[in-house]
This record gives sequence, structure tokens and C-alpha cells, in this order.
Amino acid sequence: MNFESLKNSKYISFAKEIYNSSFPLDERRDFDLVIEMVGKEGFDFYVIKSSLEDETPTGIISIWEFYDFVYIEHFAIDLSLRQKGYGSKVLNEIINKYSKPFIIEVEPPTNAEALKRINFYEKLNFSLLDFNYLQPAYSPTQNALPMKLMTNNCQYFTNENIQKAVSLIHKKVYKVL
Repeated sequence: MNFESLKNSKYISFAKEIYNSSFPLDERRDFDLVIEMVGKEGFDFYVIKSSLEDETPTGIISIWEFYDFVYIEHFAIDLSLRQKGYGSKVLNEIINKYSKPFIIEVEPPTNAEALKRINFYEKLNFSLLDFNYLQPAYSPTQNALPMKLMTNNCQYFTNENIQKAVSLIHKKVYKVL
């Protein structure tokens, strides 16, 4: 897999399309703001390509790197390429790139699609954290959402570290104090 920063990518329109089509309005910010944010405060947004040789974009992933952990904000594989192993390859490469615990937000396990997504992450050694979490609204015109947190390192994310991580994510990612 090859990860190309949105800042230097010729696939901005692909990234915008997959971002807007993969995430409901309340689960994303305006894409022009995403472009502005790339490279600031530990945030990057990557267009995923199969390899250096194959220029075909396959998906997107946005990542916040903090001192103690990495937060994956958005991750999506092109609809036509899902169920072909790309998502697992991408996450395994990203996890291996950083030597830190990862944390992600997922929808609560209340419907088949959410359960499928949670199962996907569980196959990659992520676990649901026993923590009531509310994703802040991205803007005043959007809604806060009840979500669940998952991690690939439950030993690190004790109650105290979950609280610290959530506080940092709310402050840096959602700009909520």
C-alpha cells in the first residue's frame, strides 16, 4: 500500500467524493476545512493507493498522531473495492508504521452495518471499550452522536487513559474544551 498525503495528491476530487459518500453529514467536517488542516497539529489525511507502481486510488484515511496514541478519524475504501482485503492491509500497515496504541470511533452495535464494521475491526485485534462516548458535533449546524470507542491496546486504555485520550480528541479534533 502507498499512502499519499492529501496535501501533495492529485486525487483530491477522489478523496472528497469517497469522504462525502462514506460518512453521514454529522460524522464529517466540510472537506475544504480538511484540506486546510492537513499537516497541522499532528493531522494528516491520506489517499491510499495499492502500491507505488499502481496509481489507482483505493481509499482514504485520516489520522491524528498524539504523543501517546494515534486516533483514526476517518477510514474508507472505495465501494467497488470493499470485501477484497484492502481495508485489512491498510490498517495493518498503518498500525505497523506507528509504535503507539490506536483508538477509533464506531457507531454503537445497534444495526447490521454497525455490527459488520465492529466485527471488521475485531478481526484486526481491536476491542470495544466499556466507555460511554459522545462524539461532539463538527459544527454548530451538526449534531453530537453517541458512538463507541475501539482500540488495539486495551491494556493502555485504562479508564484514566481513556479519559485523557477523549479529552485530547475533543480539544484537538473537535475543538471542544
